[in-house]
Amino acid sequence: MSESDSQSARLSVTALGHRGEGLISYGDAQHYLPLTAPGDELQVEFTAGSPKNWTLMQPGPDRVTPPCGHFGACGGCGLQHLSDIFVARWKAAQIARALHHHGIGAVDIRPTRTVPAASRRRVGFTARMISGQTILGFQAARSHRLVAVEQCEILNPDIAAALPGLRLVADLLLSGDRRKKKSDVRIAVNDTDTGLDILLRADGIDEFAILPPLTERAGGLPNLARLSLNDTLVMCPHPPVMRFGAVSVTPPPGAFLQASRAGEMALRGLVLEALGEARRIADLFAGCGTFSFPAAAQAQLVAVEGDEAMVRALDHAARHAQGIRKFKALRRDLFRKPLSADELKPFDAVIFDPPRAGGAAQAAEIAASAVRRVAAVSCAPATFARDARLLIDGGFTLNWVVPVDQFRWSAHIELAAEFTRPD
Repeated sequence: MSESDSQSARLSVTALGHRGEGLISYGDAQHYLPLTAPGDELQVEFTAGSPKNWTLMQPGPDRVTPPCGHFGACGGCGLQHLSDIFVARWKAAQIARALHHHGIGAVDIRPTRTVPAASRRRVGFTARMISGQTILGFQAARSHRLVAVEQCEILNPDIAAALPGLRLVADLLLSGDRRKKKSDVRIAVNDTDTGLDILLRADGIDEFAILPPLTERAGGLPNLARLSLNDTLVMCPHPPVMRFGAVSVTPPPGAFLQASRAGEMALRGLVLEALGEARRIADLFAGCGTFSFPAAAQAQLVAVEGDEAMVRALDHAARHAQGIRKFKALRRDLFRKPLSADELKPFDAVIFDPPRAGGAAQAAEIAASAVRRVAAVSCAPATFARDARLLIDGGFTLNWVVPVDQFRWSAHIELAAEFTRPD
């Protein structure tokens, strides 16, 4: 039999990799298969030594029936076939594994906090014209293919109710001769405390010509707070507002928010716990103030953020706020110019919430500083563990880590952690 011929084997899935794909062994090689579960018995077809197709023969003990009809086609929820208990334990184990890789062991990893289904308040859609029909949905896993989404188990009710209206708005932008470039339309939706904040991204659009019909069509969107097209404000029935602690913030269009209210509340409580009795705090990578303003109720705080629009939102909210102590918003690119150990001298605690890439340069400066406490938030265990190693080498102790699963049914892992220096 030549190497190019097909072969078949019955194999067991032995583990789940860091991307949430099941691990099988065949011959001397290991392979990862999406949508499989540990303990699954599979009949796998191989071509030239690589798995091409598989059939589930016997489900593993943690496999469940996926609640969404789009499962397997849509790339958004690769773990819907696994029980919540298994996913919670697996995510905690992935954090432990990342820490172990950097020589960090014996850490108190507390039980995972999992948010409810149908709670996602921040989402990005893609709209595309296919065979004369506007398709609104999500891309398939590792593919540019677009999967039309009629319903979604992760979206909160307000965003789910807006799907038909969003499709009509996208159809207007994709059809006719108003666009010089026939590319996809991107739609970012944030469900704020006062309604939906929608940002449309469309290249090559004649905005002057499209605004009147767009305004008319968008009038049918339920619970709309603000609609923007690229950098142009289309309409704003009322300002979108997020309340962080006692402070109301109007974020810029498309601003980063924690993916769910339940996730935000869990992370906020953990951050405040990690800050302890600190009275002078620097919030690094502060965003729109998710943690800044709740912490400012008990301490003087400097919020540092690289995005100019978000810094303006922070500053405006602070100027009109009551119930917070001395507050300052500072614009700074912490990747290129982290706050130095000397600049951190006034602070006894730091909130450290970098993007997925982590913040190694800033972590090194915190490690070299006199800061006593760090409340860390991360969406990537690998870079968190790398940065944690820097802090530990600088004299900090990692006291606890809590996984917060606000990205239901995905391999995405969020966490909060507390670091302190010994007295």
